[in-house]
Amino acid sequence: MAKEQFLIAMRFLASSVSVISAKDSYDNLLAMTASSVTSLTIDPPSILVCVNQGASIHDALIKGKNLCINILQKNQQEISNLCSSRNQESQRFENNFWDVSDIPFIKNAQANIFCKVDQTIAYHTHTIVIASVFHSQTAETFNTLMYADGGYLDQMRYLFVIFLSFSLHAIELSKGDENASVYFISPNDGETVSRTFTVRFGLENFGVAPAGIEMVNTGHHHLIIDADLPSLNLPIPADKNHVHFGKGQTEVEIELAKGTHTLQLLLGDFRHIPHNPPIYSERITVQVN
Repeated sequence: MAKEQFLIAMRFLASSVSVISAKDSYDNLLAMTASSVTSLTIDPPSILVCVNQGASIHDALIKGKNLCINILQKNQQEISNLCSSRNQESQRFENNFWDVSDIPFIKNAQANIFCKVDQTIAYHTHTIVIASVFHSQTAETFNTLMYADGGYLDQMRYLFVIFLSFSLHAIELSKGDENASVYFISPNDGETVSRTFTVRFGLENFGVAPAGIEMVNTGHHHLIIDADLPSLNLPIPADKNHVHFGKGQTEVEIELAKGTHTLQLLLGDFRHIPHNPPIYSERITVQVN
């Protein structure tokens, strides 16, 4: 359970949202959204950022390479979304957000921190990039875009997250079963599907009951599309990335855009809250043609 509990804890670590930008050796423009950014030393000025080794910008961040860490403002959520979506990777610079005359940077950001890679340290799936800062510029007023609990924070949402972090002990989770498992009957992981296709859910050692009906050892399905697991001790969000099946359905026909998508199942109780221990499937990938 250490991994699941760690994910829950980290959802309540609010952080500023930044975009890392650079050019590779062929002058191709690269950018990625990052929340794992922190100052390292003041003398000399240095900064640290963690980069997934699967990110397109990763291999360009070698010793001596210039980059910019763009801390975003609240009205720049579109840029953050654009630079975090693999499906829109080719469109990240097809707009007027950027100055690409030298080191690419986002205009009108909360801050632009220009640096040079000094050292990289590989650690499992990520690389820690340590960079020395040679120039920075900031906006006149504080208006930083913040992220926590799976979403961007406005003032009310920020206060709500703080409140929840102190009140989670009051939510009693429904009892799960360590022997229960939820899985995809279809499609298979890695399968190529048409734009409209059927998803069938499987469940073992647990029962299905509609939302609102409190019965032990039961729950109902939630399909997570192109998103991480939500908080595992709060009601599951209801949006385009978190589809509820509160009537007890075990299959659905969905339509997705062409490209690569991820799917994952998560069981919720009568209140749409995951069980303890949580019951969720492996995340699978489908290719929509």
